[in-house]
Amino acid sequence: MMGIQGGGVCSRSAAGLLLGVDGGGTRTDCLVTTAEGVVIGRGSAGPSNIQAMGIGPALEEIRKAVYEAMREAVSSAGAPCRSVRVASACFGLAGVGRESDRDLMKTRLGYVLAEVNPLNAPPVSLIVASDGVIALAGANAGEPGVVVIAGTGSLAYGMSPDGREARAGGWGYILGDEVSAYHIGLKGLREALRAADGRRMHTSLVEDLPAALGVKSIEEIIPIVYSSMARAEIAALAPVVGQAATGGDEVASNVILGAGRELGLMAAAVIRRLGMDEYAGCVSAVGGVLESNEMVLWAMRDRVEELVPGWSVARGKYPPVAGAILIAARTANGASIDKVIHNIGSGLQEVPS
Repeated sequence: MMGIQGGGVCSRSAAGLLLGVDGGGTRTDCLVTTAEGVVIGRGSAGPSNIQAMGIGPALEEIRKAVYEAMREAVSSAGAPCRSVRVASACFGLAGVGRESDRDLMKTRLGYVLAEVNPLNAPPVSLIVASDGVIALAGANAGEPGVVVIAGTGSLAYGMSPDGREARAGGWGYILGDEVSAYHIGLKGLREALRAADGRRMHTSLVEDLPAALGVKSIEEIIPIVYSSMARAEIAALAPVVGQAATGGDEVASNVILGAGRELGLMAAAVIRRLGMDEYAGCVSAVGGVLESNEMVLWAMRDRVEELVPGWSVARGKYPPVAGAILIAARTANGASIDKVIHNIGSGLQEVPS
């Protein structure tokens, strides 16, 4: 067992700590807060999507992020303390859409928390949820609504005021993720190759993508893609496509605008399935694709406003990992949700609308 020793947060954690994890296809983030939501520990590690990586490797990345955050939390007060422990934890993970996967991960994550907890004990409450659930909780500060995630993967998720849930997309890079960074990078590569063949108009991607990969021509990309290029490396090409679109390249613009329209369609599908198209609302937009490219956001907004009049689109208020803390707080005895939201807002920079 690898318990964490050192200073503690005794004076601020009589009710126990809150722990939240956002585990995605590119990275894993962990926050530890006091019972009132004051951020006292942060950690990060690599990807932890169990479908893409397997359970063992995913758990190892989660463990690294949790250990880093707990080590910082326990040492933050600078005084010895053996009574601090995690009272409530929420893990929001990509790839746990099935209940059987969540149940399996809940058991394994209990062992992880017992390992890193100073008391070597599991938390009083441990929740495993999908990445959509924590994204919505963070984006809407714990309120119901609809969120669209576009990062390494893509997903629309919604919860109605009476607690019904619906989702669209999120089927992984083979069967879905049509608007993910991976999809945009791959589409950019395909369109560049078509242009090099003379099957479509020229695009600056013919030059831009090889330059981004450190090779001289588009043809030199082929052996790289088929021999050693990981999905995350293809996803990392999405900003190159976005920059070409911003610069006025028509082919790249069509890729980016098509991605935004598809995200809008996903959001509209969730809104209609929940029967929320009869009143006005706002779709929260989160994830690297939406945060880094205004053109995607504009196209998504236009599509939502076309399909479900009265609805708008804005960036989410807090990141998904903060949503995991809010969910953990709801199950913790004595936690004041309003106070947790206030302190999370003070500890994390809000995303401007």
